[in-house]
Amino acid sequence: WVQDVISPTLYTTLNWDRTLDYAASECFCEIRIKEIFDIVADYPDSLPAIRELAQALDRTRMHGKLAVELRKSLKRRLIHPGANTSQ
Repeated sequence: WVQDVISPTLYTTLNWDRTLDYAASECFCEIRIKEIFDIVADYPDSLPAIRELAQALDRTRMHGKLAVELRKSLKRRLIHPGANTSQ
């Protein structure tokens, strides 16, 4: 559909297919990174989501952002001084 909107020559010259693939992967990573704690908590049921995220991370190289967000989530949701450990 993009070739219908812009000329085929411009589509090829600007590598729109790779640009759109990267943009979609980046948006997907942003959404899934925000959900990472729940994805990990739901393992192994979330394995398909983990595989999709791994593929998108390979394209976008957003591994650092994932690590930072997971660390924040773990601190916010797991580390509670004084909480009863039987919970």
